[in-house]
Amino acid sequence: MNYFQLLTIGLIFFLASMLQGAVGFAFALLVMPVLVWTGISLSEAVAMVAVTGAVQLLVAAYQLRLDVRWREVGLATFVRYLTLPLGILLLVYIDNLDRTQMKQILGALVLIAVASQMLWPVQPRERLHPAWAGLAFSASGLMNGLAGIGGPPLVLWVMAHRWSNREIRAFLQTTFLLATPLQITLLYTMTRHNPGAAMAYGLLFTPVAAVGSLAGVRLGNHIDRGRLRQVAYGILVITALVSIAAPAFG
Repeated sequence: MNYFQLLTIGLIFFLASMLQGAVGFAFALLVMPVLVWTGISLSEAVAMVAVTGAVQLLVAAYQLRLDVRWREVGLATFVRYLTLPLGILLLVYIDNLDRTQMKQILGALVLIAVASQMLWPVQPRERLHPAWAGLAFSASGLMNGLAGIGGPPLVLWVMAHRWSNREIRAFLQTTFLLATPLQITLLYTMTRHNPGAAMAYGLLFTPVAAVGSLAGVRLGNHIDRGRLRQVAYGILVITALVSIAAPAFG
């Protein structure tokens, strides 16, 4: 990578980590398209995001550790582990496509993920039917393996509960973090690209991710969550549309 690529990736990692810390999602949705724009393969981009994301997730999860609902986190992790390998298989298929197609597919996935959160009305309640949990957790594991963007189904599910702001963010950060070991293992064993170099670059950006996550958690504690989510949605929609409409970029 040249210096311009490193600077671009470092900046987007900081902004994405800050959004993740503030609203509980958006890191991979924002970072993945940008990495593919720079010429990185999908599997390498997922590996890089997994390593860097693990650091900022660890920081945020530690800060919110007293608010973790471990029963729900354990169930979500178990179901996601069952469907994540299928997502990796789909990733392997997409990784062999033309780069233009790869950009367009990734952009479409991000746009669908964001639209589902923006347009699907969620009414918080005390309890949901267990089937909704199974659907959300399964879809999340699949999307996490496919493109490292397993957040939206979990966000929809958790936002349908009458939990506090900190409980919601604690559930999301902890659940995302616990999927990382299996995700990295499968990337090593199932993809044609060696993810080692990508993971090394991911480690390079961990200080940037940690600082961004700390800033985001503090921001999320002081600014209205609804307003922050609107900003996050706007950024993600623009990113997705650029991937779809201008696949030759970069």
